[in-house]
Amino acid sequence: MGNLNQRLNGYDPLAYTGTNALQPTDFRTKSTDPTPNDSKNFLLGTWWLNTNTLALWYLAALSGNVATWLRVTLGGASLFQGNAGGLVAPDNAGVLHIVGDTITATVVGNPGTHTLTISSISSYQGNSGGVVHPNAGTGVLNVVGDGVTVNVAGNPGTNTLTISSVGSGTVETLTGDSGGAVGPSAGNINVLGTGANFVVGNPGTHTLSVFSPAVITGQCDSGVATASSNNMIFAGGTGISTSGSGNTVTITNTGTNPPSTVSFFAYNGADIIGWQTTAGNFKVPFTTTLFDLGSNYSTVTSTFTAPATGYYSFSIGVSIYPVQNTTTEYSVTLITTGGSYLYTNGNPFAMCDIATANSVGLTQTCYVPMSMGDTAYVNLTLGGSLTTINLSGKGGALGGQYRTVFSGYRVA
Repeated sequence: MGNLNQRLNGYDPLAYTGTNALQPTDFRTKSTDPTPNDSKNFLLGTWWLNTNTLALWYLAALSGNVATWLRVTLGGASLFQGNAGGLVAPDNAGVLHIVGDTITATVVGNPGTHTLTISSISSYQGNSGGVVHPNAGTGVLNVVGDGVTVNVAGNPGTNTLTISSVGSGTVETLTGDSGGAVGPSAGNINVLGTGANFVVGNPGTHTLSVFSPAVITGQCDSGVATASSNNMIFAGGTGISTSGSGNTVTITNTGTNPPSTVSFFAYNGADIIGWQTTAGNFKVPFTTTLFDLGSNYSTVTSTFTAPATGYYSFSIGVSIYPVQNTTTEYSVTLITTGGSYLYTNGNPFAMCDIATANSVGLTQTCYVPMSMGDTAYVNLTLGGSLTTINLSGKGGALGGQYRTVFSGYRVA
């Protein structure tokens, strides 16, 4: 088709004479799209058809050597608008790019079917439990609360989900075995123990531990005591007082034992043959008790211990045999923490009983002051020289009487 000298209005100035008849505008066919450089030898109004893509172009303007080609679209919109951002037109190639943000949506094009598929990102993940996908058929992802502490409400009209806690989101009341529901004060409910029971809280683990002590029992000299309401009473008796501080109970002997509760009688149950063979000072053993009120005498050490401060009376009897004329002294002494009380027999033969194995009996009675904790025992002194001395006991060679004895009691 030739290039005709014609105006854009379609009328040639010589057309009326029949010299230049009316002709259609120029029409070019090529396998490519025009560019702004395609300006030479082109008249305004020229059409350009891309034979590969069937895209139709129109030369709308010529300025110097620059051409303005517009693509002609048929049967479709040339401007597009989204929810926001204004109108969007295709580019010079006639292409409008529709892309997803790759975070919430993706767009996939298929040239064979001339379609664009827009898909939302279909994977979700919570604090735990792995990745969750929407329903493959409906594309719906169900977001639900447990109905106890969290509730989820959907509004199709506004396309929103509202997640809210049930109630205040915290424990509102606690109910015990009795007494009704208890509500918090300043957001807190105090859980306290009663009696010996106690409750320990651990903020780090959000836990309360309740402790209850075991039943308390005490083994006494006579019987067993059991705590009542987790309480054990320590009661003092005569001469005994108790005091408590913290977790300690102190039991004190007040030293006020009445005289009638302190007395003893000790003796030897049999002769001690060959008791001594040389002169000297010897502690006299009394290994058996007839009675011991208050348990203040020791048969192991042959010693009495004063349980309280006061005055005490002691009686001593020591019987030995045989009498030897070479022995110059037989002396018996009561020795206490506070002092010694001596009885001396300078004439051994004055108390001899030749008919009964030549024995010597020494006796003494003392009335002495003692403080609580003081001790008392008996000492025998043998002077001169001797061979063998035997200590008489009950039922021995001198008969069945109590011959070697040590007794005492508190007077006041």
